Amino acid sequence: MKNTFKATTMSTFLHILKVNSCQSRCTRSLKERPSWKANEWKIWFFFWIPLLKDYVSEEVIKHLGRLTFAVNTLLRSRITKEEIEYTAGLLKQFCVENEDVFGTENATFNVHLLLHACDCVLNWGPLW
Repeated sequence: MKNTFKATTMSTFLHILKVNSCQSRCTRSLKERPSWKANEWKIWFFFWIPLLKDYVSEEVIKHLGRLTFAVNTLLRSRITKEEIEYTAGLLKQFCVENEDVFGTENATFNVHLLLHACDCVLNWGPLW
């Protein structure tokens, strides 16, 4: 019952969340997550911290916050070498701690690829 309430509350918030005028439709319910489009995942990614803060531990919030901050930084149109180096440290910390926070089954190759994102930005520019 309690988890159903949490999912319903978050789904309601996601539904009413309208990030900007470029967003063509409201995000669908968490129950419809398997059918979400890329834009819905993007909205979830950048707004999960405030959505989850009442439902998960502070450790998880800090952990996800590192990833969100790092990706946000790498998406900027202008970024300094120092910012890339700082971001690389955040992503390394995220990858190292990910197994402890989310378990071995979530230590995937996709998580490992985050370690190469900063090199991609150095070589080819912002991730967008």
